[in-house]
Amino acid sequence: MFRVLRELCSKIGNRQFSVENRLFKSKTHWAKLNRKKWASDYALENFDEYYRPILGDRWPAVRLALLSKQKYCAVVNNFSDPDAAESLLRRIGTHDIRCDYESIIDDDDSFVREAVETDASAGVDTSNQEPSGESLLDRDDRQRFFSAKTQSDFAEFVPATKLKGLDDFVNEADYISTFKPEKEVSFETIVDDPIPLPAHWKVYTYGRGDIRSFPSPRLSSLGVFDYYLMDATSLLPVFALNVRDGDKILDMCAAPGGKSLAILQTLKSVNLVCNDESQSRLGRLRHIFSSYLSSKDKVCGRVSVSLVDGRKYASESEVFDKILVDVPCTTDRLSATVDDNNIFHPMRIKERVHIPEMQMQLLSAALKAVKPGGTVVYSTCSISPIQNSGVIHMALRHMWETTTCKFLLHDLHRAFRPFGSMFEFHRSPKYGELVLPILPQNFGPMYVCKLTKIA
Repeated sequence: MFRVLRELCSKIGNRQFSVENRLFKSKTHWAKLNRKKWASDYALENFDEYYRPILGDRWPAVRLALLSKQKYCAVVNNFSDPDAAESLLRRIGTHDIRCDYESIIDDDDSFVREAVETDASAGVDTSNQEPSGESLLDRDDRQRFFSAKTQSDFAEFVPATKLKGLDDFVNEADYISTFKPEKEVSFETIVDDPIPLPAHWKVYTYGRGDIRSFPSPRLSSLGVFDYYLMDATSLLPVFALNVRDGDKILDMCAAPGGKSLAILQTLKSVNLVCNDESQSRLGRLRHIFSSYLSSKDKVCGRVSVSLVDGRKYASESEVFDKILVDVPCTTDRLSATVDDNNIFHPMRIKERVHIPEMQMQLLSAALKAVKPGGTVVYSTCSISPIQNSGVIHMALRHMWETTTCKFLLHDLHRAFRPFGSMFEFHRSPKYGELVLPILPQNFGPMYVCKLTKIA
């Protein structure tokens, strides 16, 4: 009797264990299997495959910075009450970047304290010029920096090897592995010495490793806001322009207006044209100007706004002394963190494929519209070599094939050296300078290249 009961209990227990084992067997949860893939996920996958071989061991740190809280600086509005704004910024623990900048250039024997004023009509002083016997694309970097035969060929080299309807994205890493440049462009370079920060720039930021946020800008007694918050690397393209009195400047892709505002904060007597092809983006620019500039300010009479596709400026030959071409790009930081209006969304794949070609056309238009002796500064907020050095190379080749114009490429390494304590520069690009986002100074990314028309 007892033996029968023991066997029955044993069978019941084994059955219960078997049921429990089936119920709680380890497996991937359905929610994980069916997780929706967002545009930012596609962006990160693209960056992992594309930027990792370019940045190597630095990529994990850069990736972490892209996904972390961005750092800002406060540009004091000289058209408000600047003294009160500076007092407030000091009280909250920020410091003026001028102190760091000038402490470095004071120790640099090569620093030229007085910027040499040259008349644009007289051409460019090339005494500092270093002719390059060969192209800036050396053999070791041919898989990274790009060339192509003609403008029409550019689309062939846009990374489009993994298109599967709208379910997959352009894979730029495949482009790097298959691209084989056939022709290069040779031209001369000039090494820029450090120059003083614009005398009226008042730029404050928190110290290294300090991730506190700025309080929101406040209205001054003059009815305009006291400072403007922006990524400090966004000042580098304006700094590279070296704005001077009497310059006629075009900000070709001006909206939302931060760099145009930085130009005006130099308090130089310039004529500034702020252009953008988007009506809604120009609305944001006008809002920025109305928030930071009083209608009584004389500077307002020297600022005009235009709604034109920047590529159409190619027909306005040699009009401007200086042109800033801060082109639309993949905006790496936003693409990695924000899903709304993300360029990596499946429905925007064709738009993203044609970004480098559009960038090259904008830069080519600027090179045509600038005067001899004038300066063009090209910038993006992307790490992508295609959108940076690749576009510079394509635009210069296009100008060489279709015009008789000649250009100097500026080596900005020494000019930007005093910013070395603030920004993490990546020396890989042969054209221009690239700032990488890195903790604890989480600015960028920002790419800057400067060109001067000499004939």
